[in-house]
Amino acid sequence: MSRLARAIGGAVVAVALSLGTVAAASPSTIVVSFHSSQPHVLTCPDFAVRAEIDVTRRITTFFAQRGAPIRIAAHVSGTGTLINALTGRSLPDENHFTVTTDLVTGTRTFSGAVRVDTAPGVGVVFSAVGRLTFGPDGSVLFEAGPHDDLDGNLGPLCAYLAGS
Repeated sequence: MSRLARAIGGAVVAVALSLGTVAAASPSTIVVSFHSSQPHVLTCPDFAVRAEIDVTRRITTFFAQRGAPIRIAAHVSGTGTLINALTGRSLPDENHFTVTTDLVTGTRTFSGAVRVDTAPGVGVVFSAVGRLTFGPDGSVLFEAGPHDDLDGNLGPLCAYLAGS
């Protein structure tokens, strides 16, 4: 084999390897749609709250230059119903938010409308909106906006689902 053929072959291999490195550093995205049935999503004083939700998640993984994953962003949209498990009384449920997981620090940040439940003729009876960051151990590092579930503000939601 001539020196020129070896040089060209080496150059082709070098270019192919460098393209592989660039491709590994590019984000990758997948989209997942599913129906979620959660038998016990929240607890009211006299009953459990069930959820039936159609969810779409667009999950993007970001990589460092050397190809190691460093961050995952999941964009979540869902519509469904919260249901009093004893009586069947229901309430429309919506969510549109992003969960960003930092694979280096271990933090998870929720941004947007994680849950907004509006009762017809009444208004919003439950919301978890804004920004919320959890540490690697699950502790709350930052909270902005109302998060009725974490703040223990289930009264309006439970009253509506109870028929009060």
